[in-house]
Amino acid sequence: MTAREIVANGVWTWFNEPRAIYNDGKTYIGWINSSGDVGVTEFDHSAESASSFTLNSAMEVDDHDNPGIYLRSDGKLLACYSKHNADNLQRYRIASTAGSITGFAAEQTIAETSPCYADLHYLSENTSLYWGYRQGNSTQRDRMRRVSTDSGSTWGSGADWITETNARPYYKSCGNGVDRIDFVMTNGHPNEVAASVYHAYMELDAGTEKFYKSDGTYIGTTMAPGDGTLIYDGSTKDGWVWDISYGSDGHPRVLFTKYESTTDHRYMFSRWTGSAWTTPVQICAAGTHLYSPEVYYSGGMCFDGNSVNKVYVSVQVGSYWELQEYQTTDNGATWSKQRDITSGSSVRNCRPWSPRGHDVKLAVLWWRGTYTTYTNYSTAIWGAG
Repeated sequence: MTAREIVANGVWTWFNEPRAIYNDGKTYIGWINSSGDVGVTEFDHSAESASSFTLNSAMEVDDHDNPGIYLRSDGKLLACYSKHNADNLQRYRIASTAGSITGFAAEQTIAETSPCYADLHYLSENTSLYWGYRQGNSTQRDRMRRVSTDSGSTWGSGADWITETNARPYYKSCGNGVDRIDFVMTNGHPNEVAASVYHAYMELDAGTEKFYKSDGTYIGTTMAPGDGTLIYDGSTKDGWVWDISYGSDGHPRVLFTKYESTTDHRYMFSRWTGSAWTTPVQICAAGTHLYSPEVYYSGGMCFDGNSVNKVYVSVQVGSYWELQEYQTTDNGATWSKQRDITSGSSVRNCRPWSPRGHDVKLAVLWWRGTYTTYTNYSTAIWGAG
């Protein structure tokens, strides 16, 4: 499918996942719009048509509020979302009918201190759905998790997962669906700390969550990012994380930004060989920041949902950002541009996301439009094959 608009009014940040999922001929997309409404869209591939449902029309105008979505085993869509540190509630809704978003059960809430983000993973070993999120005040914002054993109908208590004293750790994750979740993370926001990039994984041991370094060295039942394995030392030039996925060898691969300066962002790749992380290599130069004072906001990048040998990048071209595809044929040692997905744009094309197991006709989604700050934007969500 050539590039086309899927959601007329929508935006997202890159720390709520999955932003979109594919199943049985349909792609489901979560978003927040320029009026502060949180919603989901269903794109029917056979009909090539989209329909939408508003989950909450009283949130806030803030791109951090898009939902993480999950398709339950009964075929009903679950959406989890929160405000951006603006109240003390986590929110979720479950579709009323399998394979449809025409109706949802009433919104449910959970009391939590200033929550933000939603990161969802199901593990079959303990038949549990994990909701990762951030909570806390301005000086201590830990990464927490809560667990559901009934596909998100009810949730257990929140518990510490990844913490950092007086800092805000950021992570991206991927899971094997059975007993393990991998994390690529920073020790804080690059605006506030010298941000390095680390990896660790959580693996279930007789139902107990345990964290390990990349080589399997045991860390504990909670961890700080620095307890993990260092991928990139940001003590001189900061880094920030964008994506993590498994290669055909079962080992994790990561995408992150290295900042030569706040106006010179570089997209980087590294992979775990089974014994070490490869020296990070540059995929391409990304351009400058999207706006000030958020000088570490890049256009964004992600792995293709069906192949870690393909990535989608948002690169500054002149005054705007264009979406491009890069590929590797040597296991990530070198990368080359394959195509321009957008070109000649007079607006920004940013924050691509590729649904895992996607239909080839809709391989990547991104937002396109005018974006001044994370609380001031006029964007649509586009897609392409």
